[in-house]
Amino acid sequence: MTSRQNYDCLYSPLLRWCAKRALIPVPIHDVIPLSGMFAGRIESLLCDGKSVIGYYEVHMGDDNWSAKIITAMNYTTLKAIRIYDYGHYGLDSYELNHEFIDIKISSVYIRCSLFYQYLSKPHYRKYLHKNALLALTNIRSVPFVNNFDIRKRICGLLDVESMASLYACSHLSGLFV
Repeated sequence: MTSRQNYDCLYSPLLRWCAKRALIPVPIHDVIPLSGMFAGRIESLLCDGKSVIGYYEVHMGDDNWSAKIITAMNYTTLKAIRIYDYGHYGLDSYELNHEFIDIKISSVYIRCSLFYQYLSKPHYRKYLHKNALLALTNIRSVPFVNNFDIRKRICGLLDVESMASLYACSHLSGLFV
């Protein structure tokens, strides 16, 4: 009953039709080696056609204990999840905890300045949250200063009224946090 002729006449056109109707996009990703104070850490950016997610892993510990922290940050919703994996050497005990985090505007500015060359690409930029887009725009503007000493000096020159209006707007304060 299932001859080669039936398969070729019925299933091949059906599979071709389904493949055209329900295309699955290939996820776009970048693996980013970090430098500076984040040296040795690798972060990955993934765009699946609906959201942009960055994730990284941090290892800490000494002779008695170890910890692995995995963080996944969704740049589309500005939410994150952190998974903590604690272990004690010599003891067969492991702890696994997690927490959900709303990403603060200052973290958005830090992440956007670290990954500007990647997040400014059209396929990532298309799915970013509006605060991340504003951060990308503000990072390229004149007031954004990435050096803490210079930012501290600028804030020291402002009067109280200017400081109040600076910190009243989350994006202006994000430039100086």
